[in-house]
Amino acid sequence: MELHCDACLRTIVSLLLAIHLPPSPFTVGLRRSPSSSSRVLRVSTIQIEPYVMFEGSSGKPNVSFNYHTKPKFKGFIPDLLEELSVETGFEFDLNLVKEGSYGFRNNDGTWDGLIGEIMTGVADFGAAPLHITNRRKQVVDFSEPFMTVHATLLFRKPPQGAAALHIRSIHDLTRQREIAYGTLDHGLIIRAFRNTNDSTLVKMWRKMNQDRSLLTRSNEDGVERVRTEKYAFILPDTIGEYLSLRPPCDLMTVDHFLINEHYALALPKDSRYKNQLNIGLRRLQATGALARLRHKWWQGQDECQMTAHTSRMYSHDQGISLSSSGALLLSSLALLACL
Repeated sequence: MELHCDACLRTIVSLLLAIHLPPSPFTVGLRRSPSSSSRVLRVSTIQIEPYVMFEGSSGKPNVSFNYHTKPKFKGFIPDLLEELSVETGFEFDLNLVKEGSYGFRNNDGTWDGLIGEIMTGVADFGAAPLHITNRRKQVVDFSEPFMTVHATLLFRKPPQGAAALHIRSIHDLTRQREIAYGTLDHGLIIRAFRNTNDSTLVKMWRKMNQDRSLLTRSNEDGVERVRTEKYAFILPDTIGEYLSLRPPCDLMTVDHFLINEHYALALPKDSRYKNQLNIGLRRLQATGALARLRHKWWQGQDECQMTAHTSRMYSHDQGISLSSSGALLLSSLALLACL
């Protein structure tokens, strides 16, 4: 039967309205129906597991990836922006920082990396595991925190069968001589060691400062030493816990200490968006959404079939054991890779 023109148009419109278009692979924050009045904010970020990864991969970019294309992201930060989109009404265009760094101050007073893109207006704000420092606060503003970070000890798990010498905390670690310990030779952890007044931590820092071979140039170097030497690596718990939940399932974290730092969004000075983003972050904190996202991208990504609860039970009740030959062992348990 032949349809009149107006009937055809009504049919076409009805069909179009019934289609549920998938979210844009380039813009975060399209769960609700976008409107012409929605403001799209440009967001710069850093690719680091599990905060920002490439969709459809293990977290690494395809060999064909380049900064002139727009990848689709997954991870804690894209999910956080989705939640903030609902709370604030903003939409977010998420892009990788071209230099791939958080940013350093140049001799002329300018900054590169993530901080530089915020200062120059390339981005409306930055969303990454970026901790608040006094130096950064001089050139950008920070939002309410979305995550708290502590230091932790990273150890290698054992083969079965070990004579026990328990290490349940940093205090136990400093009372033994079989396991060396160290941290990254730059960054958040070592700055906190330099400034601490805690007697145990001062003792640890004095030992590391006297023997600089205990320090590493990168987190990767530290993790490799944990796996190949009698060595414990001190690093942020967000990194250590994620490592312990990933193949080859040979790592374990113990204790939380030294730092109580925060990750937050970074914005240009006096940004007009800061207040709305802070209101959204406070709502996400109050409703438990931030905690749920943390669980989703850490314990929820556990590939070693071990829960955080079991991990904590082991850490506090059993500790770390050393074999009689001095090899680092952890009592047998059913628990990555990152920057």
